[in-house]
Amino acid sequence: MSTIPCKEITTIYPLNASVFNVRKASGINKKDGVIFLNITGGLPPYKIFIDNSLIIKDLIRNLQPKEYNIKVVDTANEVVNLIVEVGYETSPTYCSMFVIGRNVNGAANCDEICLDSPVNSVVYARGDSFKLGDRLYKIPNGYTSCIAGTINWSTDISWDRIKYNNNCYEVDDDGLITGVTTCGDVKVDSQYWASENLKVTKFRDGSDIQYIANFDDFIKYKGIPAYTSYEFGESWQTRGYLYNYAAITSANILAPTGYRIPTKSDYDTLFDEVTSGGVLKSFSTWDSPNIGAQNKFNYNAKAPGFFQNSFKNINQKGNYWTSTNHPVGIGRKYIVSFSYDSENVFYGTNFTSGYDEFYPVRLIK
Repeated sequence: MSTIPCKEITTIYPLNASVFNVRKASGINKKDGVIFLNITGGLPPYKIFIDNSLIIKDLIRNLQPKEYNIKVVDTANEVVNLIVEVGYETSPTYCSMFVIGRNVNGAANCDEICLDSPVNSVVYARGDSFKLGDRLYKIPNGYTSCIAGTINWSTDISWDRIKYNNNCYEVDDDGLITGVTTCGDVKVDSQYWASENLKVTKFRDGSDIQYIANFDDFIKYKGIPAYTSYEFGESWQTRGYLYNYAAITSANILAPTGYRIPTKSDYDTLFDEVTSGGVLKSFSTWDSPNIGAQNKFNYNAKAPGFFQNSFKNINQKGNYWTSTNHPVGIGRKYIVSFSYDSENVFYGTNFTSGYDEFYPVRLIK
């Protein structure tokens, strides 16, 4: 019996072209509008014409406010015609100022600006928003209108990524926020550390951690997994919360998924790599003289203080929990101690007293 060969059949779906998004021009006389097309089916490659001019990409840039005739043609000469209007942004009622970190070296990631960069700049946004899809402006020479102060961002590549409120924002050449991610981890040799001190208020399973809101709570909730902030204030926003022994040893797991509380060996490896733990200190939050501070690798070690019968040493000490038991006795862990008046880092231990002790946590991945 002879075999009849099969022929491969290719299914070609109808050509479809639609508008995915239209970005308005930043003003009536500006040429920074954008049309995003979504093209499917047909037989690629496609040819795209705008007002009878051939273009290459399905992202059409540098458009002034007007109505455009767009034609999409596939290799089989199937045609889809579109009429797309590009509007323009009117002058906002007011502009809000935001202090942001600049990616001063134009690097491909956000590390240097997410982690204690000493360089800050000012941008403006329409109204009071700062989010994905908003347009940002640099306003020179005392202008009060966002539109009047618009500058072509493409003339300065160091503005392609900026940091605000611990997020990294991607900004295109026209000042539009096109992407947002949280600040990344800190890579030191083979280790990946969290970029800031821990700020969680719930365990990994979603259960609440007890907040210590006053001095009576230290006694009331002694031995219960808990957290607090220095002097019950707002320092946690930049320096993280302080946690007690019960929190870091809880079976519910304090660290978010993918992270853990570092061991003493983890810190040993870190300090072997940097030769002096002091060079990991940030340039801010420390009292003078902040000896040896270099913020190497953007580790950004801060001085959040701690609680030991009373709140102590904010701006002077960064004493961090480890998960390693200390040989002096049950309920003791190694504590890593950074100091404002030394480039060296020391190991100590927590103590037992009438109160629990609360220290910051820096997680490792």
